[in-house]
Amino acid sequence: MRDQRTRPSLPLLARTTRFIGRTAELTSLRTVLTTARLITLTGPGGVGKSRLALEAACQANVDGVVLVRLDTVSDPGQVAAVTAEALGLGNTAGEPMTAIIAHLRDKNLLLLLDSCENAVPECGHLVRTVLAAAPDVRVLATSQRPLGQPDELVSPVGPLPVPAIRRLAEARNLDVVKLFADRAQALVPGFAITDDNWRKLVELCRRLDGIPLAVELAAAWLRVVPLDEVLSRMDDRFELLVRGTRDGPPRQRSLRAAVKWSFDLCEEPEKLLWSWLSVFRGTFDLAAAEAVCAGEGIRPVDVPQLMAELVEKSIVVTENGATGKRYRLLDALREYGGNLLHESHMDAELSVRHVEYYTRVAEREEAKSWRGEDELGAFDKIHAELANMRAALEYCADTPGQEAAGLRLAVLLHFYWLPSCRAEGRRWVIRALARNPGPGRDRAMGLWMSSMLAAGTGEPPDPEPARQAAAWAVDNHDERVLAHALITLAKCASQQGDQEAALAFAEDAAASFAAESTGTSGHLLSLAMAGQAQIWLGHVDAGIITAERALALIDGQAGERRVRAYVLLVHGLGHLFAGDLPHAEASLHQALRVADRFRDRFCAALLLELLAWVAADLGQNPWAAELLGMSGRLWSQLGEARLFRAEPLMRRRDRHEQRLKVALGEAGYEAAVRRGIDHDDNLGAVVRRALSGPRSKAGRVARSPSPLTERERQVAALTAEGMTNREIAAVLGIAQRTAETHVDRILRKLGLTSRTQLAAWLSADKAG
Repeated sequence: MRDQRTRPSLPLLARTTRFIGRTAELTSLRTVLTTARLITLTGPGGVGKSRLALEAACQANVDGVVLVRLDTVSDPGQVAAVTAEALGLGNTAGEPMTAIIAHLRDKNLLLLLDSCENAVPECGHLVRTVLAAAPDVRVLATSQRPLGQPDELVSPVGPLPVPAIRRLAEARNLDVVKLFADRAQALVPGFAITDDNWRKLVELCRRLDGIPLAVELAAAWLRVVPLDEVLSRMDDRFELLVRGTRDGPPRQRSLRAAVKWSFDLCEEPEKLLWSWLSVFRGTFDLAAAEAVCAGEGIRPVDVPQLMAELVEKSIVVTENGATGKRYRLLDALREYGGNLLHESHMDAELSVRHVEYYTRVAEREEAKSWRGEDELGAFDKIHAELANMRAALEYCADTPGQEAAGLRLAVLLHFYWLPSCRAEGRRWVIRALARNPGPGRDRAMGLWMSSMLAAGTGEPPDPEPARQAAAWAVDNHDERVLAHALITLAKCASQQGDQEAALAFAEDAAASFAAESTGTSGHLLSLAMAGQAQIWLGHVDAGIITAERALALIDGQAGERRVRAYVLLVHGLGHLFAGDLPHAEASLHQALRVADRFRDRFCAALLLELLAWVAADLGQNPWAAELLGMSGRLWSQLGEARLFRAEPLMRRRDRHEQRLKVALGEAGYEAAVRRGIDHDDNLGAVVRRALSGPRSKAGRVARSPSPLTERERQVAALTAEGMTNREIAAVLGIAQRTAETHVDRILRKLGLTSRTQLAAWLSADKAG
């Protein structure tokens, strides 16, 4: 029986700084150390594996902890000898492994093997032998790759998270900011996180990837220069982050040393791929790596295995995104690889391959979006690749000879810019147009896009570029470009208050789109524009019918369509003007769900405004003001003028705002608006809040028992949420054909002709 626990006095166990953060990881590690016999912490250099392992070891329920530092082992064959030395067996005669086994056989110890990555096979042999011979010994290892042993529990250690935050209090609660502040306070007495510096601190930590070593090295500079200058010098992080502690391992005395340590552990093909992967920004998928990085020295068939090796060595990080598995280099590793790529004089060739690949991606996804084939998937794909699209556009904008490629890519992304990034999209398009003055189809596309994107940013409508695009299209018999130009002219005319011209342009655009194919995104949007113009002209019933024509076309297609949100918006607007508030609310709620799926903040901002008007007309004044606050926050995030300064919308909004101020008083109105503004930044959270508010009670009538069966009511409820037949089938576990049959039967039973009418019926039925 052991009466006393001993903990050797080892250099690393004499902790000179506080352990900050990683509460969840530490708790989990303490738990698994009670059951698992081999745990390996993996992650890139500088991420804090050694410090986390030390903290867990000091809290382990064992009789002793033995630290074996392997970072200075130059000969992997010396692993056993170094371990014997750490155990105090350095002067023992015979084989080190024999002495280790004899010493540990009856011990209850935790063996902490630090930095195993440069001797993985030898460490694996040591661990396997020790665990087989010493039943009460546990091993906690740190390594940039797993040891590959039976029953090994691999626990990845990532950088400290740096999420988007809005307030000082949130900054003070971030572990990464706490770490910076703790190390800074030890060097600069009086340093504090304040309202003046928290944004800069968060930005610095974000640019450091949340890597603890980099954060500590950056904090050390506050003895010499102010925070602003540290942040400004981040473009040359390897020269900046070199002031580590002298008593730490050599690899932890600078960021460059930590990254070079990882680089030197790689085989030559892995080093080459690492440098070539630096051409990517953000995340990328395996197909991109195969297309861009295969070349001299790397065969296409070699890329998957080399990627697997870089992932195992913690060079490349994997993430699960909406479009599947993604890969990423931390910024420090990407910059190191980029320097090597530049030195090899291959950077221009890799950049051109990068542009060509992402142009092909944009062409494929634009075609899918146009035809309505997995439009949501196309949008998600571009969203996932946005950082790489931006990098390709930037390269084309700065590189002679790439002008046409830049314009091509900018205009292909029109289906993404319009719902999500209008101001950014316009900047890229205008920049590309300036470098491509000659006539051509891509230039004509860019011209109408510059007008359309400007019309959505609150600037005064500028129809002239769209007119030039229309002229080119007529001369070159290009119906699609002509239709795009016409719908843009309709948008400009509507914002200028000329609804008759807007209606004429929209109807001409619809005819041009239909000449090519009905039901395309452009055709449906033209119908929505025409319906909106009819409503502004006072032809409300005609506008509703036009919107329902578009909805019928959408309902006949497979998959979700982004344009459904805009058509439903017009449908709801018509019912609002007709005084049919329950139908207006039902359509607007459906539209909001679709806008959320496509992350369409522009459409969501408009819908929240209209829902506020519905609430105000229903006398739900506090809720109406809160909705206006939610909408206002979205407009502010987008950096756009509210309601695009569209004259008809602004007049009506001003009237509702004045009514609410009278009803609630200035203070009550401002408080309700503030509640809306203070909601979560996440669009999904805003939408959920908007859909959870009070519902319309107008127009309730006594109803007979529902004519629908229980299953039909389930299908109807999912249909009202905007789900497609395929999605309904997946939720209910039935065949898609069965879901289609249910929807058809429900519409016939109720005497309805569209899913939109069904949603309105269900809303009114619930209210009754």
